Amino acid sequence: MPVQSVPADEGFWIGTGATNRVWVQLTGNSESAITITPGQLLDLTGPVVPHGPDFAGKAGVTAAEGAAQLTSAGAHLEVDPRQITVVGTA
Repeated sequence: MPVQSVPADEGFWIGTGATNRVWVQLTGNSESAITITPGQLLDLTGPVVPHGPDFAGKAGVTAAEGAAQLTSAGAHLEVDPRQITVVGTA
């Protein structure tokens, strides 16, 4: 899945475009060792987790970065950074 944007230290959008994307929140208690950049193609696995209306703010996603879309989705993927493989670029 291609990375669309990386608006937060521990979270990013994947999908085919701005209207067809899913938020990925990295799990763990510290800064993840992996560097995610727009355009990377990723193979990842994680559960879909419901979230409340305050999640976008907690994740550090601003209005310009898609906070309303994230809030509207009501859920996101939670992924252990060790479960991500970069498989190429889009």
